[in-house]
Amino acid sequence: MSKRKHDPLAAVLDQDNRPEEASASAVRTTQVPPVAAPEKPDRQASRVNKVNVSAYLDPSYKRTLRRLAAEEDTTVQALIQEGLDLLFTKKGY
Repeated sequence: MSKRKHDPLAAVLDQDNRPEEASASAVRTTQVPPVAAPEKPDRQASRVNKVNVSAYLDPSYKRTLRRLAAEEDTTVQALIQEGLDLLFTKKGY
């Protein structure tokens, strides 16, 4: 006769399928209604009415932009926008 190995998972599942006993060791659970997650806005407020424009550039551009942004207490995004504004003005747009 072979012995069955003790399977902790099966033991727990078997306990879940048994009717709840009125003993002190029985754990009573209460059904808690699910809490609705707060709705996420489609975009951050700072990105409303804006689009992403990207380019693959040499890493030195990134380093220089970050350094310049820190020195001028501004953002890389503001510097890029300023640069594009100058380019558009130069080209007549």
